Amino acid sequence: MDEFNNFNSDQSTSDNGYNTDFTQSNDYYNQYGNDMQPQGKGKAIAALVLGIVALVFSCCCTYIGIICGVLAVIFGILEIKKNGEGKGMAIAGTICGGIGAVAGIIMTIINFINIQNGSNDIYNAFMEGFNEGLESAIQLLIK
Repeated sequence: MDEFNNFNSDQSTSDNGYNTDFTQSNDYYNQYGNDMQPQGKGKAIAALVLGIVALVFSCCCTYIGIICGVLAVIFGILEIKKNGEGKGMAIAGTICGGIGAVAGIIMTIINFINIQNGSNDIYNAFMEGFNEGLESAIQLLIK
């Protein structure tokens, strides 16, 4: 009976004499990688959103289009290299961002050339048409 009651004092036991040290069960779950965080697709979403913004702003606010396009390409490439869940969104964002950045650069060059040549024909034609349309709308409201 002495041998039965003579147990290692390092072990945790309950009142009934069974081992209650459960650290092995925690190691069991961690050895299969269950403690890893799930992979996110934040960079893919960022690439897609920035790519769409680059496409929209590449014609009117060219600098915003260029910056967003470059960022979309960077985030898209990082996500594609990671092989995460959002690979399709990353590819779409990279394509949209690249097109938006290139379109923004082209529009900036065209605007710079027009300013250097003193060419305001497009702006003047737009403003004349806008003023004519505004005058006709006011005439319709007055009648």
